[in-house]
This record gives sequence, C-alpha cells and structure tokens, in this order.
Amino acid sequence: MSTAFPEANRQYSHLVRDIRRLQDQQRQAHVQVVPEAELQELLGQIQSDLKGGDLQHAQAGMRTLRASLAGWQHDIANRPTTPAPGVVVAATNPQAPTTGGIALPILLYHDTPPNFDQQLTHLEQAGYTVIDLDQALAGMHGGPLPAKPVVITFDDGFSTQLRAFDILKRHNMKATFYIVNGGASSRWCIGAGRRYNDPLQPPSGCGDAYLNWNEIRMLDQSGLITIGGHTLDHENLTTLPLGEQRRQIADSKAGIEHELGHNIRHFAYPYGAYNQTSIEMAREAGYVTAVTVAPGTHQAAGTDFTLKRVRDTLTLP
Repeated sequence: MSTAFPEANRQYSHLVRDIRRLQDQQRQAHVQVVPEAELQELLGQIQSDLKGGDLQHAQAGMRTLRASLAGWQHDIANRPTTPAPGVVVAATNPQAPTTGGIALPILLYHDTPPNFDQQLTHLEQAGYTVIDLDQALAGMHGGPLPAKPVVITFDDGFSTQLRAFDILKRHNMKATFYIVNGGASSRWCIGAGRRYNDPLQPPSGCGDAYLNWNEIRMLDQSGLITIGGHTLDHENLTTLPLGEQRRQIADSKAGIEHELGHNIRHFAYPYGAYNQTSIEMAREAGYVTAVTVAPGTHQAAGTDFTLKRVRDTLTLP
C-alpha cells in the first residue's frame, strides 16, 4: 500500500472492514446478494490504484463501493432466509429463478478492458443479442425481446472508450455511453467540458482524459451508441439537497441535448448512489430509465429507475 496517501489508506482500511461485515451478514442470512469474488475484485482494484499512486481512481472506486454498500445491506435485510443453514440464494446467478422480473443483464464498464473483444465474442458464442435501452424498456413493459437479451453500458465518458467503440463496430453491437458534462464546479477537470492546462485546475493536475463534444456527437451519429446523462459534475447525489440534485440531473440533460440537438432518455447515478429524491428528479427531468451499480442480471417490474448491472461479462452463461 502506498504511504503517500495516509488518508486514502485509512479510508481503504475502513472500507475493507465494512466489506468484511457485509460478507458476515451474507453468511449469517444464508444469502448472496453480491458474490464475495466480486467484492474482492473491487477491493483489489482499489488497492492496486493506491499502490500505483493513482489516487483519483482509488478514491472514485472507494466512493462507488461505499455507495453500493447501503443498498446491498438493505437487500440482505429484506431477503427471506433459507430454511436450512448453508443454503445460499444467489441474487446474481443468471440461472436462478426470478419472480416479477426478466433475465436482462446490463453490463457495466468504465475504461475499455484489454480483453473487450474477447468479451463481445463470448456474448456472440453464448447466443446473446445486444439491444439498446429503449428496446430493453419496452421489453420490461411487455414488449418483445430476443431469447437472450443483453445491454452494454459505459459510464463517465472517458476518452479510452473510443477504443471500445471501434471494437463494438467490428461486432456491430450497440451500447450506451453515459456522459458527464463537467464545468466550473469541478474546476474544468472532468467530463465533456474537460479543459487542459487551465489555470483554475489544481496544481497537481486532473488526471483522466474525457471524450469531447465533437467525439460525443460522432458517437451519437454512429447509429450504435446511445448517449445518456451522468450529471454535471459526477457528485454523489445522496449527499446533495433537493435543489442541487435537480440542477445536477436536469441541467446535465439540457446541456447534452443542446450539444446533440435531440432529446436523451437514459441516466446513470454517479457511483450508483441514489435516494427517492434522485429517482423523482430523474423522472421529472424527462429520463425514462436510470441504472445503478447494484449487481444482478434480472430486472424486476417497476424498477425502471433502479436497474441493476453486472461487471463480469465472461460469467454470463
């Protein structure tokens, strides 16, 4: 672990403690809301970022994981236990029976993984049909769906996602890219408005490169990529008052629509963190779906604004 970031290291240690508590809760309740392997993978990535000195990615990973914890704990508390000890009900098992929902994995990406081409080939060989979120929403409300539908999503709008686009084109597969606008509140460090070498930016710099508006328009016009919203400044919405939540969600949507020249319909909560106000503000802004980072391959009725996603494409059967 890097000794250069004592506060980040302390936060990581607390997060590890809380993840262990979550694992204990799952064992005691004889349920598996989130696989332990996935938890270890997420912690491992944060630890790797800290060791490599990438504080920005490490902190973002910790915020994402921390934001997911409350939802997972709620799911554990409200999931019926099995009658016999040792029996695990796996909420993220694609083959597990589900009531009131449909098998509809929504894949979650940020950067383009090195084996992305292999992952898309796996979807093809496993018989999946990639659909967009409009088709998914129609299917959740009773419309037709292919036998094995799947949706591909990318968060944040990093410039590295252009490589994903090239691979998606080769496979003729659709995806949704959720875009952060960026601006003065984030010191022009993030999003489509990301500036380079701006005097307002912190002396240490900003880190990631992001898709610019010209690139986003190109993706939007490709016929394969749906552009969605991801707020103005990628803040944890649950920490904001109602008015600021509304601004982050509605003004982001309006800004993206201004740049593209048409309406957008789909939204992703930053860090997967949301509350009832977030849902109401997204709906009020005119979005028709919103995705979380809660793990799961089945989408239940009435969850248009709390859709689950999965991270490991190669585990889909």
